[in-house]
Amino acid sequence: MNRDEKSKMDSGWVHDELGYQRTRSPVIIRQSLIALKQQRVFLSLAQKGYQSGNTVLVDFDQDKLIIDRPLDLPKNITGSLIVQFRDKGNLQNRYQVRILSLTADSIITTLPQDFFQLQRRRQYRVGLPAGNVVSFTLEGEPCSGFFAKDISAGGMLIGHKKRQLEVNDRLENLVLEGIGRKGEALCISISQVVRIFQAEEIKRYFAGLLFSPTRQEEEALLKFVRKLELEQIRRLSAGG
Repeated sequence: MNRDEKSKMDSGWVHDELGYQRTRSPVIIRQSLIALKQQRVFLSLAQKGYQSGNTVLVDFDQDKLIIDRPLDLPKNITGSLIVQFRDKGNLQNRYQVRILSLTADSIITTLPQDFFQLQRRRQYRVGLPAGNVVSFTLEGEPCSGFFAKDISAGGMLIGHKKRQLEVNDRLENLVLEGIGRKGEALCISISQVVRIFQAEEIKRYFAGLLFSPTRQEEEALLKFVRKLELEQIRRLSAGG
């Protein structure tokens, strides 16, 4: 980040490559905290391996936040937390804070130094790492050899070296493998091809899919996309 971007971030918003706008303005952050406290907006706290249910901001001052302690909070939790919430415009917002202390009723944290806001209301896409494998059934025929480029809560971009799908193709029992260290797989019962294109420079055929998940599949999908977003936010924060 260059000097001009840092100066702008200290007083306003800077857009980043992940689709977020980011600020370090104490005025903007304070205004956000006032709204959270007065409106009793529900927050969610996240750390690697943990995500809380709804909680609220109880109070804050010039040094710290006081957050109502979730019932499922691990007893010996330490380190940083991602504080997530949706504002009146239903936009996703995030702070990163550090735990200072715990009481029976509260979590005491540092004030946020960075404030992230996702500007796209729906279907924010996150990139997927290389090495994933996509398989599905098309008109009763098993299909494999596909890979996924990116994913959102509503769909996915897949590609193949040779095979080209067609718009309106109905894909059944889609499985995305290779998305975690423990061999996790993401499964979607029904998907539909809504667009196709060819990347001639890399000799790949691509298809954009629209998901029609069951409720259980949708929950798993949202959890997976949220996890990817958090990982990207942590990387961005570390590099800021």
